[in-house]
Amino acid sequence: MKIKQLKEKRNSIILEMQKMTTEERGFDAKLFSTKESEIEEIDVEIRALEKVQKLVKVESKIEERKGEDNMELRKDLMDGKEVKLEERAITNGTDTVVGKDLIQTDYASEIFKGMEYISPLFAQVRKIITSSPHNIPVAKGKLGKFVKTAELADYTAQKSNFATVQLGAEKYTNLVVLSEEVLNDNDYNLEKEMQDQLTESFAFTMDELIVKGDGALAEGLNSFVDNKVAQAVAGTITTDEIIDVFFKLPIQYRQMATWILNDDTAKALTKLRDGQERPLLVESFNNDAFGSTYTLMGRPVIINNYVDKLDGGAGKKSIFLANLEQAMVVGLRKNLTIQKDTSALFLQDGVAIKANARLDSKKLNESAVSFLECK
Repeated sequence: MKIKQLKEKRNSIILEMQKMTTEERGFDAKLFSTKESEIEEIDVEIRALEKVQKLVKVESKIEERKGEDNMELRKDLMDGKEVKLEERAITNGTDTVVGKDLIQTDYASEIFKGMEYISPLFAQVRKIITSSPHNIPVAKGKLGKFVKTAELADYTAQKSNFATVQLGAEKYTNLVVLSEEVLNDNDYNLEKEMQDQLTESFAFTMDELIVKGDGALAEGLNSFVDNKVAQAVAGTITTDEIIDVFFKLPIQYRQMATWILNDDTAKALTKLRDGQERPLLVESFNNDAFGSTYTLMGRPVIINNYVDKLDGGAGKKSIFLANLEQAMVVGLRKNLTIQKDTSALFLQDGVAIKANARLDSKKLNESAVSFLECK
């Protein structure tokens, strides 16, 4: 029976009930109760039909947007499934064909790609995307030039030896908070909103990890110990100190080197002048998508407030000059996972999307970084 017909029947019963309460003849309580039960049964049926209509409407919208693969992601989240954003293939007999997980692979790849536009540090370091612990052989020194064959063995022993760097997988978690209405609104681009939030949060996490490490396995710029320039006066910076940091970095790394310092240090540098009274820190007109805003002694500057200030305290590192691609590597596990959780925000009718990632960072080459150490 159609909803319209049910509503008409409901209205007629209500009219009968109304007459029973207005007529002068005696009130029939038993009949009235029967009519009331009929109304309740009709209401239940109407609600069921309306629910079905709503579901059909949602499925219709999904069908209209079937070219948008991430709709599958929404459905899995609404079903409470843990979604693995990883690359997997489905084997069918002797052939390997790509299944629906290609959608999720693209989703994770877009997050990693977008991180470069938010974190210039992440854009410049060496990156390895892996599904398991990864060992990297690293040359601790380089021959640099041809030598006499008779001297090669001794020269190699002194100058060229290899160490192994292992990228692990420390687990990091974040929450993307959404309202219940947004999750159920099929017209709202949930996938894009989540992608934007996850991209931004991952980029900020990498910003901190690359500078500070995690105090345990992951290493950051703060873990470098060679090529140090000592600050003369606590809380200050001089032109000579900047020049010393620049030339402390071996010449082979300077051409692709980048300065990394916090905003307060950048402010102090704007007041410094060279021997011809030109400012050391100058505005850059770099047109790269994630280019720097300033240059210092001809090299780009990245502002990162995880770097300590000039008055950070004894032993702190307040200014870095680094060839980041040679100095560090970050490891990203592509098996990101996301899962819906309604319990945390139950009273606010909110939904938390929990995202898990496994990250690591390691230093590759001590010689590729110089720094100013605070007094």
